[in-house]
Amino acid sequence: MIINFLGNSCFKLKIGTVLVLTDPAPQISKLEADIVTISAKDSEQIDMSRVKNDPFVINEPGEYEIKDVSVLAYFFANKNIFVFQAEDLRIAHLVDLSTDLTQDQIEELDGIDILLVDVKQNVKLINQIEPAIVIPMGYTSEAGLNDFIKNFGKEEETLDKLTVTKASLPLESKLIVLQRKS
Repeated sequence: MIINFLGNSCFKLKIGTVLVLTDPAPQISKLEADIVTISAKDSEQIDMSRVKNDPFVINEPGEYEIKDVSVLAYFFANKNIFVFQAEDLRIAHLVDLSTDLTQDQIEELDGIDILLVDVKQNVKLINQIEPAIVIPMGYTSEAGLNDFIKNFGKEEETLDKLTVTKASLPLESKLIVLQRKS
């Protein structure tokens, strides 16, 4: 699996031959996608005109199976949260939530390997989920990112993109900052 950060809450996930785009933003270049997920239906940050092809759009809670990718969509705290399951990995896309999650909601996120998380999110929640890799999103300045890194309390690794398999996951939680691609 290859993960690229495109800014705000927008990521491109290449899972085998399937391209997943989360929250396509106005500033991204035109991209192809097989699956598009949308966290907040009324967001001004979403621009579907930037997406080529005719992707399968997920903006409602439910369980979806598209090609070799399973997508679980939950509606928590007025936002859609997505869990992608493929290649023996579980990846969660967790946008800024306005409230803490309940224990039942946290249990829905059990076994997450990679957490794509908004920098405004409480580090306590991240520690409850216990992902192997944490990738921050949603920052508009270096100061916002630096505050998150400081609160997270671990040394970060900066990469252009993340290429990962189940076997390559770290044993201890790792913070990876992805450089924004256009």
